[in-house]
Amino acid sequence: MPRGSHGVLAVVLMLAMCFAPKSSYGAANALEVQVVSPTERIFPGTSVVDRGSTPLLLWGARNEFHSFQIALHSTAYVTIQGVGISNLVDHRTGLIIPGRNFRIRFPGLVFLGRHTGHTPKNELVGTVPGWFPDPLLTVTDERFRGTRSIWGTYYIPPGTERGDYEGELRIRYDGGGRRVIPVRLHVWGFNVPTSPSLYVTNWLYISQIESQYGIRFGTSRFWSVIDKIAADMSSHRQDVIFTPLSLIHSYAAKDGAYTFDFSDYDRWVGIFRRHGFRVIEGSHLFSRSSYDLRYRSAMGQRIPFGQRKLRTQKGRKFLEVLLRAVYAQNERLGIRGHYLQHVADEASRSQAGLYRKIVGIVHRTMPGVPVIDATQLPDSARLGMMDIPVTLLGKPLGRDTRIGARWGKWWYTALNPRGRFPNRFIDYPLVKLRLIPWLSWRYGISGYLHYGYNWWFTPSGKSPWKDVEQSGRYPPGDGFIVYPPLDGADTSPVSSLRWEVFRDGMEDYEYLHLLSAWAGSMSGNTACSGLAEQADRLIGRIRSVVASTVDYPRNPDILTKLRIRIGDMLDQLATCRKG
Repeated sequence: MPRGSHGVLAVVLMLAMCFAPKSSYGAANALEVQVVSPTERIFPGTSVVDRGSTPLLLWGARNEFHSFQIALHSTAYVTIQGVGISNLVDHRTGLIIPGRNFRIRFPGLVFLGRHTGHTPKNELVGTVPGWFPDPLLTVTDERFRGTRSIWGTYYIPPGTERGDYEGELRIRYDGGGRRVIPVRLHVWGFNVPTSPSLYVTNWLYISQIESQYGIRFGTSRFWSVIDKIAADMSSHRQDVIFTPLSLIHSYAAKDGAYTFDFSDYDRWVGIFRRHGFRVIEGSHLFSRSSYDLRYRSAMGQRIPFGQRKLRTQKGRKFLEVLLRAVYAQNERLGIRGHYLQHVADEASRSQAGLYRKIVGIVHRTMPGVPVIDATQLPDSARLGMMDIPVTLLGKPLGRDTRIGARWGKWWYTALNPRGRFPNRFIDYPLVKLRLIPWLSWRYGISGYLHYGYNWWFTPSGKSPWKDVEQSGRYPPGDGFIVYPPLDGADTSPVSSLRWEVFRDGMEDYEYLHLLSAWAGSMSGNTACSGLAEQADRLIGRIRSVVASTVDYPRNPDILTKLRIRIGDMLDQLATCRKG
């Protein structure tokens, strides 16, 4: 177990989850339940309205994950001894969706001392200081008093027949208590594409894996963790991976020549490609020290390589040789056309001159490879800089057209925007995060970038479980979307409500993308022209509801109803397309 993780476990399980002594027992009829939206945060003090046997209503397409949530409340201490879902049966056909396709977890709590700044109260949730639900834990014998929730994820495999499936969700608790919730799942007759239609990258940091897992780079356990992370990212529809060029071991000979060992780079690329990643994103060539390249001299000394060296002829020569070698290696790996290169993150005006020189080296040594970077510079100030400008969500989009349709326009969030804009902070309503893919569709965005899949660094030295605000340097949760495992023997990251809701939004994006594509392709089809017109009207409705980066529904029920309408329309269009 990583250093300090025993203390983290105690905080999360004893304080955040309000566990009681084992001698306390609640009455068997004490548990109240309510089906709630998965985009609602359930706090320890959230009120629960028990509506008896109100069914859990679910909808989905084939090859889709989706979330649901059940709020629980007890005035006395109660232990949840088991939650399970029966096989779901279509009584018309007798076909079955196995209960094993459903996964049950419990939202744990993390402590926030302050709210995100520069944000009106009506754009925030929760009370500070206080406990906020975010990490998703797989535990048994869950004991609490007050309000908790059950988080469910279900998957509809490809090949599942369209239809209406029914079953039960069963909750067992101490004293012989049992609650049963009817489950009804409607499966539409179309598939969510396996390959994402929106490029997404959340940057991965090797240094944080080493420190939080307590492992060394290059060990078999390290590569096992990388494999689990690749699987997790892929299952959440991320298909672009930030790849540190420090994976390439560079050596300088006495005669000034350089050689490179690509074995770790090759292994990294191979793992992510096996998990379906389409794009390799080469790390920055200068800027913050954590992105610096390093190489070994003839004496074996480790030499840092940053902005200062790039201003020298020797430094630029090394970079040219390195990038030519990377280009050739990418050709051997079959990824030359699937590679993007960073130069500097959010380069300032004072860095623009050096930035342009490095871009010239990239274009000269890596023909056809686009330069991509987050930027807050206006169009007029970034001429001759990045080929794919990644602009801040809510800011004017770039007008650069050098790359064309393949890569399109990208945007990002990082510390900002705040206020009425969507973002992924722990104290923001989850609907804000789910709407980022909707807004990406609304604005014709092709890619979304965030700097932190696992930026677990805390200036305090505490575990990110204990310091989600990272000593006040970041809005809560901005640096990471998953948590390091509590159990040192586990290699899988711990998911969060935000990570699951983002995947739901990514699958919403696929619905929107299919709706636009299918409606356009059927405009000349006389048999389907009526449906195409209905689809066009629905698209107009969506655009009016999700109107801008500040004008969008805060009520998740509005999105749910829209999503059902889109699913019903796609179901009809899919049938018509088959003829």
